[in-house]
Amino acid sequence: MLGGLALFAASYLEPGQVTVTAALPLIVGVAPGTSRDVLEHIERVLTHVRRLESSAETAVQMHFSEQNNRTNDIMRALTVLTAIFLPLNFVTGFFGMNFEGLPLIHSARGFWVVFVLMLILGVGLSTFFWRKRYLRSRL
Repeated sequence: MLGGLALFAASYLEPGQVTVTAALPLIVGVAPGTSRDVLEHIERVLTHVRRLESSAETAVQMHFSEQNNRTNDIMRALTVLTAIFLPLNFVTGFFGMNFEGLPLIHSARGFWVVFVLMLILGVGLSTFFWRKRYLRSRL
C-alpha cells in the first residue's frame, strides 16, 4: 500500500523537485523514520527510470540525426543532378525552337556540334562535382 502511494506521488514529481522521501510523509502522514528501506528502494527505482528515460531520449535523437544526415545526402545528390541537367535542358530547349534565324539549324553538322557541346558540358559538370565530392555514394 505504501509503495503504491509513493509511486503515485512520485509520478507527479519532476527531476530536481522534492524527493519521494521528503514528500511521502506530507502526503501519507507517515513518520519520517518509518519504512526507510522502502522509500530508498523507490528512490533508486525512480532514479533508474529517469536514467533509462534519458538514454532512450538520446537514442531517439541519434536516430533523428542519422535520418537528417541521410536526407541531406539525398538532397545534395538531387541538387547536383539538377545542376548537371539544367544547362543541357536549356540548350535542348533553345535549339528546339522553330525559328529560322537560330545558328546551326540549317548546317549539316549543326546537330553534331550541339551534341558534342552538350556531351562536353555534361561530362565536365559531372567531373567537376565528382572531384568536389558531391557525387560520392554515402547511402
